[in-house]
Amino acid sequence: DGIGREAQTMKISSRAKYAVRLMMELDRLGAQKRPIQLARISEVTGISKRYLEQLAIALKSHSLIRGVAGRNGGYMLIKPPAQISIGAVLKALNGPINLSLCVFEPSTCMRADLCECRLIWTLLTERVNAVLEEFTIADLSDPSVMSEVRELLMEETKGGVTGQDQSDGPPVLGCGTVVPTGESR
Repeated sequence: DGIGREAQTMKISSRAKYAVRLMMELDRLGAQKRPIQLARISEVTGISKRYLEQLAIALKSHSLIRGVAGRNGGYMLIKPPAQISIGAVLKALNGPINLSLCVFEPSTCMRADLCECRLIWTLLTERVNAVLEEFTIADLSDPSVMSEVRELLMEETKGGVTGQDQSDGPPVLGCGTVVPTGESR
């Protein structure tokens, strides 16, 4: 059909994925108790400090983190990581998750009241949002939760999605964060 596979895929933006990684590292580095500098998160994630600063602005404006000024300043989580859903982070960066405009704005479609497809788009949007609200930043750092998710994924995909083989190089944390050499988790 002339359209590449890339064009046919629904995606979570890189910006949103990086924001989740930023929040995950704030959790791992103890940002509930003390401010964490973005330079440290940049070292761990490989995301530029300048880009992290842009993400921090969006996260601050949605009351997910707060900045602390001064020599030992940085960013802190406003709530415990177990109270911050992945969905809240994605919404802070991209707005509400909506797979089709007609789901939340039926007036954009003349057939919205009769459209069978809209029922499916609405159901799909609700299920995606439910999963994003179910999992929290704390869950991403919890090996037992991630093990359960892997098992569920293996069952639902009949083993088709297994993730990276951890023996093929440096250890990888959630969302592709590589553990720097000489550091363990």
